[in-house]
Amino acid sequence: MLYHSKAKLEKLKKKRIAARYDMSGRPTPEERARRLLHAEPIWGPILRECLAIADEKERSKKSTSGFAGAWVMQALRAKGITPPNNLRTPACLGILKLVATTRSGNRAYYHIPDPKGLARALKSSTR
Repeated sequence: MLYHSKAKLEKLKKKRIAARYDMSGRPTPEERARRLLHAEPIWGPILRECLAIADEKERSKKSTSGFAGAWVMQALRAKGITPPNNLRTPACLGILKLVATTRSGNRAYYHIPDPKGLARALKSSTR
């Protein structure tokens, strides 16, 4: 049987907590995504689609402006998922970053600041 000292356990606990917060004490985008998915699991397929579209856009290297929220809504409707009206909730939480708006404010372009962290959060939420 292995015995761990209390100091080792405390050090491991601090390390796990530190991974969830940045240097200024705010939660990382990955932690924010985990919290959103825990509170409202309906955002899981929506964030997966955002990640897929952003990855496809990055692979094609057409432009670095990001992806439009309308593209996500269109892809969700094609899959038979009822999309939300907009992506303001993840944008306000810092999971997505609003890059620009066009067409008189009717189309918003987003960027994912931490795609690897979002992928880890989505993977851990499915367990």
